[in-house]
Amino acid sequence: MKEYVKTGFIILIGIFVVLFIWLKLIDLAFTDDKDIFLEAIGLIGTVVGGVISGGLTLIGVKLTLDYYTKSEKVDQYPIKIRKIHRLNNRLKNLSNYLMKYEVRDVKFIKKEIDYLLDEASEIDSLIFSNIVSIESKITNYLIPKHDECIGKDETGNKVFYPSPDYLEVQLSTVDLIDSIAKHLIKFKSKYQRDLNKYIN
Repeated sequence: MKEYVKTGFIILIGIFVVLFIWLKLIDLAFTDDKDIFLEAIGLIGTVVGGVISGGLTLIGVKLTLDYYTKSEKVDQYPIKIRKIHRLNNRLKNLSNYLMKYEVRDVKFIKKEIDYLLDEASEIDSLIFSNIVSIESKITNYLIPKHDECIGKDETGNKVFYPSPDYLEVQLSTVDLIDSIAKHLIKFKSKYQRDLNKYIN
């Protein structure tokens, strides 16, 4: 806002200087004709009045747009806070599910990832990119390693034999999920603080 006021003030001074020089030139050229002098003063008044009213209108429009933009943004905060809360709970559940040493339901994991991506895409791009990193880690590393560890027992049932490679990927994936869940709590707190500032 201050930049606009400074810019407007500088433009106004520039206009005054140009008009003053123009008046002096008119005064030098037409010293006998007072009607031209009065017309020049009228012209200057019109220009200055137009600049002032235009500047005030511009400032008013800018302030109104800023207010409504911020208002609309803040109105979304309760929704974002709620989505972050749900996202965080789902991440914790996914982390706990991945820590089990048993055959995992890969379809369930992919469904959870899709849910997380959908929710995160409605919050903001930073949270979404964090969820994408989880999706990438699970899809490209954890699931293939998981599938390598599935065997069958003597009755033909699927049995999970975790390899050291799988355990390493499992722990790093869970660490990533837990780390992002902690960051989500910070995002949630930030949105709550901003909302409280706006309300109060």
